Amino acid sequence: MQKLYVAMALCLVLLLTACSSKEASTMAFESDSSEVTNESRQDLLDNSNIAVTVASGKFRVNYLESTALSLISGIIPTENAVYIWGCKYQNDIGTDHILKYSYSEGIIMDCPLSTSENGYILSFDINKKDSDSLCYLERIDSDDERVWTLHYKDKEISLSWTDARSNLQQIQFNDGSIYITDRNIIRICNLADGNLLYSLEAPSEISKFFRTSNDEMIMYCKDIGEFYSIKAGEASLQKIGDLPKTFQFNAIYSGCNSPFDTLIVGENDLYGWNIGEPEVTRILSFDTCGINSYNLASFSCIENGKYVGATWRSGDPIDRLFCIEPDEGLPRESTILRIAGLSRPLVLSSAIADFKMTHPEYSIEYTDYEEQYGDQALEQLQIDLLQGDSPDLLFVNGLPLKVFSSRGLLENLYAWIDSDDSLSLDDFTANLIVALENSNHNLYQLPQSYSIVTTLSTRKAPTTNGFWTFSAVNSELENDPTLISAFYREPRESLAVTLPMYMINSLVDYKNAQSQFSSDAAIDFLEFLNNIQPQDQLQYISENELDALKKGEVLFAQLMILSPEIFVESVRSFDSTLYFAGYPDAPNGNFYLNLPMAIPVTADEKVGAWEFMKFLFSSEYYTTRGGWLPLQDHFEKTLDEAIAQGISKTYLSQLSEIQESIYSATYYDEMISDIILDETSYMFAGVHSVNETSEQINRRVQLYLTEQYG
Repeated sequence: MQKLYVAMALCLVLLLTACSSKEASTMAFESDSSEVTNESRQDLLDNSNIAVTVASGKFRVNYLESTALSLISGIIPTENAVYIWGCKYQNDIGTDHILKYSYSEGIIMDCPLSTSENGYILSFDINKKDSDSLCYLERIDSDDERVWTLHYKDKEISLSWTDARSNLQQIQFNDGSIYITDRNIIRICNLADGNLLYSLEAPSEISKFFRTSNDEMIMYCKDIGEFYSIKAGEASLQKIGDLPKTFQFNAIYSGCNSPFDTLIVGENDLYGWNIGEPEVTRILSFDTCGINSYNLASFSCIENGKYVGATWRSGDPIDRLFCIEPDEGLPRESTILRIAGLSRPLVLSSAIADFKMTHPEYSIEYTDYEEQYGDQALEQLQIDLLQGDSPDLLFVNGLPLKVFSSRGLLENLYAWIDSDDSLSLDDFTANLIVALENSNHNLYQLPQSYSIVTTLSTRKAPTTNGFWTFSAVNSELENDPTLISAFYREPRESLAVTLPMYMINSLVDYKNAQSQFSSDAAIDFLEFLNNIQPQDQLQYISENELDALKKGEVLFAQLMILSPEIFVESVRSFDSTLYFAGYPDAPNGNFYLNLPMAIPVTADEKVGAWEFMKFLFSSEYYTTRGGWLPLQDHFEKTLDEAIAQGISKTYLSQLSEIQESIYSATYYDEMISDIILDETSYMFAGVHSVNETSEQINRRVQLYLTEQYG
């Protein structure tokens, strides 16, 4: 079910003197910065930088009783309860509901909202000055017209001034008036009869419309990153600040009931900001609370330091309501689990939230080294590993895994598998484990999942001793005039980076710290790259890679296999025999690793790290991009499911044979890749010959290997 996000009003509107004239007028916003600076506002900050202060305090999370609501789109807090707007489904038919949830009594009101045929609700607000009276905005679409209606105190108030150009979205109360956003316009209407009183114009579409604790109405224009306010007693908009660029893609909520104008939900943290001030406050980490910030459906502050929100999970029809509050009692028994990487995987927020549910004894902290240390990220990580201040679990994407393992910085995971009561080595895909071993037959990494990368060919791949070689490929291209290139529309610069990932063992002997870029095989590879013409000089008839392979324009088509369905879809249209050629030193293909993980030797919490690692590679929920868990039964399960869906066993047997025949995994060595890319640029420009390029690459790679592995 796709999540629906509707911007909601969260707090009470300030009093504003209404125009008495029945003639509605549009009043332009005020953008003069001289109007912005006053006693309550500082000068607009420099948008390029903003200071971050960190608030002290610990928080705990309580999940409230199920509301049975899906698609929760709004939460409005009151003194002792919250009003929640969402949808209830029965027999696949959804009905909008407003629930009142008491912190002490649970659900004390469940009000289904009446809508017309072809009508749907866009926004709601609570008039706290009138016994918490409910108001909601409905849009009704018919074949020839669009009608907008306000529902308030069992009355339906027609907004007759709207037309086909109207696009009403969000509402806020202001005594006898209601404020409604209409693209970049604020419409102010009489709540008694729906008549338009006047309008205020912003410079861009209003994406958020909310109130602060001091009853200041705030509008946020997301596409220009600007905030505007309506002051009490003033019939104009004033610009009050620019959202710092670092938060331009984050969710914005009302800061009502908090010390801040607005709350900002970052990638992993909750921030508070008084608009226009030169610093933000980091309030808490969602990781430590076990909340996935990407899955927040709504969020609000109840009182200073206490927050309520709703979160959803893919495949779960019911959203979950939670409360975050200060943990001011006795310290809880909680173990800190430190996870780190050069960046933060997108799936991690969901995984942390789910892990926290099943392992409440852990409090997770994540360090994004590139975000924290910039260009010094890798150097700082190595220092931490060597000095014993390491994280407990590492995502090793982009890291020099072979360097770390050769220096004894990583745990041998065979010991953890052997001591685990819930799984054994026999549970894993055997040849995958072999592919992941180092030269000493130790295991230092495990992926969350894997996919298969190989090459297709309609002719038997040119081979030497069972392996296809670039020498044979070069001869094939030279002798067959029908071949335009080996790979379809792959620039030589790109192949200089990607191909070594699949054939690194042909070019580097890590065990003995020896470069092999002066070998005949390396020279043949460089010769192959040098013979590739610039892409604008190649004239293909085919519009895609597989068609080019069918027509004989290319020797290979590269294939990433993420599922049985993708495999069958790619190969079933070929009438001729297909060969799965793989790469030099990997004749059938490679395992491509998704989220490979390792445990540092100096980790303080290795048990928790292993539990989190198992949690990831044991759940197909986190295979967001497809692929298979490293556990063999998952691969076999996907084949059985494909057979049940009517896919031919012949194709699936072919896929199974490929998977069983692979004994190598891709490995990206950033330093070597940079050296290759640098030196081949001189070769492509005609400055250096193939042999000169080979010598230069070999010299630089050997220096690197001697320094890191010698």
